[in-house]
Amino acid sequence: WSSDVCSSDLLDALVKKLNRSAGFVRNDPRSHGMKKASVQVRLNPDGSLKNFRILNAGDQQDQIAFIKSVVEQAVPFEGSP
Repeated sequence: WSSDVCSSDLLDALVKKLNRSAGFVRNDPRSHGMKKASVQVRLNPDGSLKNFRILNAGDQQDQIAFIKSVVEQAVPFEGSP
């Protein structure tokens, strides 16, 4: 998906599913770092996970592991039109 072909309804559904899945994954609030991190999540057209790539880890390894676990718990997402 790219943002130019992803409808707001699909994006809203994806965010809601990620938020629900976050409740099923343990996260230690003491492990928050100070530097920013960024990841890239790419999905296949059928909604399955294509890849999870760390663009900048900063000092956020524990948070990145949490986010990856949430994404893996949440897939598959609704496929793109």
